Amino acid sequence: IRLSFSGLRARLVLLVLLALVPAFVLILYTGLEERRQHAIEVQENAVRLARLTSTRHAQLIDEARHLLIALAQLPQVRRGDAATCNALFADLLKQYPSYTGFAATRPNGEVFCSAPPLSQPVNFADRPWYQRLLQTRDFVVSNYQIGRISRKAVVVVGYAVLDSAGRLQATLATGLDLDW
Repeated sequence: IRLSFSGLRARLVLLVLLALVPAFVLILYTGLEERRQHAIEVQENAVRLARLTSTRHAQLIDEARHLLIALAQLPQVRRGDAATCNALFADLLKQYPSYTGFAATRPNGEVFCSAPPLSQPVNFADRPWYQRLLQTRDFVVSNYQIGRISRKAVVVVGYAVLDSAGRLQATLATGLDLDW
């Protein structure tokens, strides 16, 4: 079989193919451009979502700081009154679902008050956030961890309760629930 472009039929086929090539190139280019635009849009949405999440997380941390500062002023926390402190923390836990729990400790890290209630003694002295709290005696935020009391994924925020002479009386901590 011999291919020849001298016949009318062959010339028409060649003309149609030449006319279709730009259309195919345009379709291919348009598809690639749409794919690139979609990838850019997905990336922008991911960045926007990350910023919103980061902003919400910062708000939760700030709210927790204010709450712990207020709790540090309460007599039942300052006195180490476990019974009334446990009841207070249980009420707070019902009102603030974004927290996994509340805890107050003695300066040695031993928890004397918590919600949810303890099933066994808990001590935070070996936790890096607690050691940083003892050093700075200021508000601290932990890294991601599994809470010792709640057994949930949390970021713990802590605050030192100081007496009028600046001595550590207790510490307060709450876990920010990362399930949100």
